[in-house]
Amino acid sequence: MKYELTANRLREAMKEKGLTQQALSNLSGVTKSSISHYVNGKNVPDNFQAFKLSKVLNCDPSWLMGVDDQNFIVVENTELQKKIALLSESQLAKVLKFVNKFFTDK
Repeated sequence: MKYELTANRLREAMKEKGLTQQALSNLSGVTKSSISHYVNGKNVPDNFQAFKLSKVLNCDPSWLMGVDDQNFIVVENTELQKKIALLSESQLAKVLKFVNKFFTDK
């Protein structure tokens, strides 16, 4: 299993929520085939897919992807989180593209 940590965390979160792969697919918009690959450790979700899964599973996408660094800072901004939750998938993709630009431009 190449991506065991992410696979284990995804299975754990799904079990806690009582979700099957099909149910998680239906709720998140991530294909069942992709979820199967993640659960079996054959692949890991990209940032956008991890975000979509974490919204349904009510977990941090970084945790889902295996980040445990104690120095990792999560900024909580409930106003921003509420606005992000209202975005459509295409709007969210545009926002993520915009934000990622800040990390690639120097």
